Amino acid sequence: GYNPGMHQSPALFAIRTFGGVRVLARAIGRSPANVSRWHQPKERGGHGGKIPTSMMAKILKVAQKLDLDLTAEDLILGRTVNGR
Repeated sequence: GYNPGMHQSPALFAIRTFGGVRVLARAIGRSPANVSRWHQPKERGGHGGKIPTSMMAKILKVAQKLDLDLTAEDLILGRTVNGR
């Protein structure tokens, strides 16, 4: 059957693209706790899947250097990933 895929928040997509919270945190010089907060729901004190604007350029620069499939649009809107 047709699977429209799953929409991933900007934070989740970036974390998965880098290969985990720790990898992303190390790549941009932040603590894993800080990065994992982006992904947490707002009710639990998180950012609700949004990446802080102040971190976007740094994430993008590192992603390009590592040749990762991550765009500015992904960091703002997230991405719908096809179900396998």
